[in-house]
Amino acid sequence: MVRSKGWGTGLAMLLLLAVSRPAAAAGAISGRLVNRTPGGQSVAGVEVVLTRDGGAGDPEARQARTDRQGRFRFEAIPAGADVPYRLTVRYLGAEYTADPVSPAGQGGKELVIPVWDATGDPATIRVARHHIVVEAGEEGLRVQEFMAVRNLGDRTFVGTRPVSGDRRATLQFTLPRGYAAVQYGEGLMECCVVPVEQGFVDTMDVKPGTRELTFTYQLVPGADRYTLLRPLDYPTDGVDLFIAPATLAVSSETLTERGKIAGQGREYLRWGRDRLEGGAVLAAELAGLPASRFLWRWLVYAVVAALIGGGFAYPFIRRRRRSTGPAPVAPARPALSRVELQLRKVELVAGLAALDERFEAGILPEAEYRELRTSRKAMLADLLRALGEEGAGPPGQTAEEGGR
Repeated sequence: MVRSKGWGTGLAMLLLLAVSRPAAAAGAISGRLVNRTPGGQSVAGVEVVLTRDGGAGDPEARQARTDRQGRFRFEAIPAGADVPYRLTVRYLGAEYTADPVSPAGQGGKELVIPVWDATGDPATIRVARHHIVVEAGEEGLRVQEFMAVRNLGDRTFVGTRPVSGDRRATLQFTLPRGYAAVQYGEGLMECCVVPVEQGFVDTMDVKPGTRELTFTYQLVPGADRYTLLRPLDYPTDGVDLFIAPATLAVSSETLTERGKIAGQGREYLRWGRDRLEGGAVLAAELAGLPASRFLWRWLVYAVVAALIGGGFAYPFIRRRRRSTGPAPVAPARPALSRVELQLRKVELVAGLAALDERFEAGILPEAEYRELRTSRKAMLADLLRALGEEGAGPPGQTAEEGGR
């Protein structure tokens, strides 16, 4: 009986302590949406979502609606300093978030979340800085790009072209042909990037201001020289191409040599140009590459491309192979954009020049040279017809060369 009484007394004390413990402190999180677009639309009735950014407790999101002035308020929020919350707003197709906040950290101040009207016009998008770093190694060319993308307008760009589900393409990144192993860095998210035929697109909205982003990819040359062709999707204030090792021979008709620069423990050749229009194609030929180290990989890629039905071949090449009669006089309607066709034109012209150099250097037998040159000239003729430039030969081609 004494033992039972002792256990009963202890249980009563525990219950008393539990009842007398004060409830966790609670607070409020309040704020206001402000439309930064002059004469912009109303911010009344917009849903604001509050989610727990970390810590213990109820993880369910809470919602509130803004009043006529764009104000909102969440009551009865646990005020622990270790429990931050995140605010998210969907406004006119764009997403806006505020820095993590807690009732204790807000200190009674009103949180302001700026928003803008939306637009589907990319006219205000341009690139302020574009750095392309090319490093030659045993696995081919490793390319890393740094871009500072600016929205110079007073509206958030949300895109118009659907690419995946209910997502729309905003920023376009057209990469050199043969790229592989793309990795996304700062300013890009795996969940919001969609691969396309020649590169990838981002689906995150582009707010007014500057956004910096990086990404990397691999290129695999098929010889000791390689012509890098990088289309520019937007007007660009300045491009710098950094190439390592500095012992490589580089030539370019679109970029200007800017000497050498040291960085990351090695020396880089620097080429660049300022004020380029959207649709321009950067072209730089790299010579002296250690092709023997990664030529096998290029051959594997070629075999794979053939096995999947020539998916990497030009549509007009496939059309020629199927055709048994004379080529049509009227130009076929191109399935690709004009920028894509112009890029392929530059590739073919560069390829013809490289063939001539290899033949004149005694690397290619004459029979193989003439067969390859005839084939590529036929491709170029098809491409010129698609561009409406029939009769125009490659730049710098003489009458004698045209008859080769």
